[in-house]
Amino acid sequence: MTRRGLVALGDSITNGHGEPALGVPMQSWAQWLAEALELPFTKLARDGALARDVLAEQVPRLEGPYDVGCLYAGVNDA
Repeated sequence: MTRRGLVALGDSITNGHGEPALGVPMQSWAQWLAEALELPFTKLARDGALARDVLAEQVPRLEGPYDVGCLYAGVNDA
């Protein structure tokens, strides 16, 4: 059986860019989860995305089915 893995939608928190902290490279929390579950990882998140951007730009790019979907958005809406 082919596994589609984990897909991550959202904003910069899910995108996971940044400088290393205490020697640990910056990585998406969803990517850490995918690695822990030993699943392939697909990241559609982007920095600055609003909830409406996730719906308009990221959801249409889904090519599922995936084993796990992760969504973290709304911080930029506040």
